[in-house]
Amino acid sequence: MGTVTYQKKVSDTDLHQVLQRMSDVYGKDITVHSGDRDDVPAGGSKTSLHLVGRAADFHISGLEDQEVFQSMRQHLAQVFTRSEGYEFIRHGVHTATTGPHLHLGHYPAKNQGKVIFKTEGLTPDTKGHYSPEEVPIPATGAAPQPDATKSGGTQTILASVGEGGVNNEADVKVIQGLLNAAQEQLKAAHIAFTGFDPLPQDGKAGPHTKGAISLFQKEIMQMANPDSRVDPNGRTLRTLQQQVVAGHIPAGAGQASARSCGGSGNNHAHGALRFHQGGGIHDDPVQHASIDQAVIFQVCLEITGLKTQDPVSVMGAGQA
Repeated sequence: MGTVTYQKKVSDTDLHQVLQRMSDVYGKDITVHSGDRDDVPAGGSKTSLHLVGRAADFHISGLEDQEVFQSMRQHLAQVFTRSEGYEFIRHGVHTATTGPHLHLGHYPAKNQGKVIFKTEGLTPDTKGHYSPEEVPIPATGAAPQPDATKSGGTQTILASVGEGGVNNEADVKVIQGLLNAAQEQLKAAHIAFTGFDPLPQDGKAGPHTKGAISLFQKEIMQMANPDSRVDPNGRTLRTLQQQVVAGHIPAGAGQASARSCGGSGNNHAHGALRFHQGGGIHDDPVQHASIDQAVIFQVCLEITGLKTQDPVSVMGAGQA
């Protein structure tokens, strides 16, 4: 259960209830930084619900405005009062108002049973321009929404998954499936990867799933500080999508494997990798001692799938 902090007064009691339910659904704290107003600020509307005490501007701690806005459709029945009407606005970085934020307004006498989703200022061209969409509040369950699991044939998510994420069940299942598929492709490509036990696609972002995300980020993406989280349109999601859909080996994985083939990595190569010698494959460390460094490097590249790398550029001029 989260906490709602009001830095500014919001007179509408229904909004208090809605914001608290929203905080509970996401399990995050909400900070309301603008509420009742007596005047119209720069970029504001003369018909704003703020002027009648029926609006709140806010952020949810630990979540991007974009993911809250995108995932809210899944929580309409749990958050909003079905006999009332609301507007839910995402103001972007190019907003005509005071800065990026989420806005919630309450219509007490119109649009009953609906939430009007609007965006403004997401691009320079949409500064001051609103794009509305009416979405009915369902009696139970989630509201109808576009299929978030496919985008041009690519699996995607509506909200963050992993450590500190929203962790909607459908999104978690997508990431679990992508991780499982990516691991199989990495194995088939002989890319060095510690690996993890196959994830059950149960929609639960537990330690096993978070650990798999972290491992993928650390070993395949070469992230110095993996955060165990996948964000919509983020780097980790794009890498997973490229790996699974296009069969594209992430650049980080290639660089890591190449480094293991050169310099101090040759010590690892002698002891751990299996190298060709005389047309065969041997694991005997004694046999390895006489293998030319360039041969070791080339076979290492074959094993890691980096057949076109230049030994000089990766190993260094003194080691090629």
